[in-house]
Amino acid sequence: MDPDEVTSLLGVQPSDSRRKGGTWHTPKGKPMIARTGRWSLEIARAVPGDLSTQIRQLLGRMTDDLSIWRDLTSRFEADFFCGLWLNRWNEGEVLMPDVLLMLGQRNIKLELDIYSGNDDG
Repeated sequence: MDPDEVTSLLGVQPSDSRRKGGTWHTPKGKPMIARTGRWSLEIARAVPGDLSTQIRQLLGRMTDDLSIWRDLTSRFEADFFCGLWLNRWNEGEVLMPDVLLMLGQRNIKLELDIYSGNDDG
């Protein structure tokens, strides 16, 4: 994967990118060799969260040309990775139909890491 090509096609600079075999640094500064290529785009954490709005914001920064998305996702794996922190053990999040459609049209899978809060009740 060529991160510069992905940047050009999506029309936005990534928050992080690397080429397979290239050097990158961990948050503690340790140099590592990339086993795979990577292109990622992040947005600020929202409290309270609204996953549908945040996904719309991310997709709104990138091209809406579905032929570009079909090309990219036929060559590379695409996913939205989201951390979801809950205040209580029995909370949830709703994804709106338009957001599900946008992800599906772009062949993007959604990955959620869900962290439950403590409940004394």
